[in-house]
Amino acid sequence: AASAQPAPPPPPPPYEGSAEFAFVSTSGNSSTQTIGLAGEFIARPDVWTLRAKSIYVQNEADDELKARSFAGLFRASRALRPRVEA
Repeated sequence: AASAQPAPPPPPPPYEGSAEFAFVSTSGNSSTQTIGLAGEFIARPDVWTLRAKSIYVQNEADDELKARSFAGLFRASRALRPRVEA
């Protein structure tokens, strides 16, 4: 008897997003605070995939800014075949 092939996986959703927040605070002989934010958004119109990411981190020690970083990314890719993007 022929076995039935499994159904193909469903396509990914047209839109996805995520967000993150982190806060760390310590106190004692010295005090430190670290804040982190991040987010990502993905859109899939037709054969394109558009991805945007951003990340922010800041660190303070004894009420003095010690580090601050911001990074962003935008990427666009086009489906050439069902499993190949460029």
